[in-house]
Amino acid sequence: MRRSEMRQKTAVSMMVAAVCAVVVLFGFINSSYRSGASRQDESTTPLAEIVTFDAIVSAEDLANALRYERLILHFDADWSMYSLLSRPVIVSFKQAIEMDVGFRDVKFRRVDCTELDDPVQDAVKEWLESQNAQFDPISSGYGAIVWVASGKVVEIVPYPAEESVDNLVTRTRLKMPSHTQPHRAATTELQNNAVSPSGGSGGF
Repeated sequence: MRRSEMRQKTAVSMMVAAVCAVVVLFGFINSSYRSGASRQDESTTPLAEIVTFDAIVSAEDLANALRYERLILHFDADWSMYSLLSRPVIVSFKQAIEMDVGFRDVKFRRVDCTELDDPVQDAVKEWLESQNAQFDPISSGYGAIVWVASGKVVEIVPYPAEESVDNLVTRTRLKMPSHTQPHRAATTELQNNAVSPSGGSGGF
């Protein structure tokens, strides 16, 4: 057998092994999440904890959520490894917001994007289109976060796994300030953290 053929077969074998490893890893993470979802009282892991978010399951739920002055939407999908990797960051972010007295009125809601033909997603897409959003958080599968102020999209982070919790909290202060957190203070903090608007924003 020629050396070139042997090298080619070896390369193919390595590629197949790498793909199999990725598939096994994805299956393990996803099964862990589903197992946690069925044992919410027993599990305290980030992957399981995120299922406790109040979910938007109907167009009426969406309409009611959009009435909040400050709302944060998390777009989650079981079929995406990127979304799975974003979950622990989302959990820590939510905990940080809940511990800050300046964010007492901020509401978190989860949009399940696992089933792409879910009627709820039609209502969400229609609303996003009315907002002229430049990023589709439903089909992207990255576990995106969308900040909403009085029914209007003010910020989007497509892939939370690439963001620090501190930067997400700072974005919240900047985009949805309260009386105790003015725009100027949030802007200064964002600049000090060297957060690039083009790097973390979804282009909204």
